[in-house]
Amino acid sequence: MPALSAVPFILLSEDHDLGKISRKICDTAAFHPNIRCICTSSNTAFSLARRGMGIAFLPEIYARTTSFPDIHFFTPDHFHDTRDICAVYRKNIYHHAQFQALLALLREIVPAIYRAS
Repeated sequence: MPALSAVPFILLSEDHDLGKISRKICDTAAFHPNIRCICTSSNTAFSLARRGMGIAFLPEIYARTTSFPDIHFFTPDHFHDTRDICAVYRKNIYHHAQFQALLALLREIVPAIYRAS
């Protein structure tokens, strides 16, 4: 990453999960990006990067769902980060059998997915 010290970066704000993760990636590499812009929206960061304003850290969905011949996507394979997730539901209402089965499945499958990565 030191070779990128002169390249401008477009970062998401620190209150955005990916903003925190991208800063963690840089901190882990002891890299201080040349920040040109801080955005609150992934779409804005993508649009600015597409116009050549700098490099942006974006959700992987952009790489899988967009096709621009002049845009390159890179997924770091040595840095893995996870997010805490939760299922939110009301306690004081009836939960039918399918809903209870979904909760049981989430309790079983989600931890296994994160242990495997």
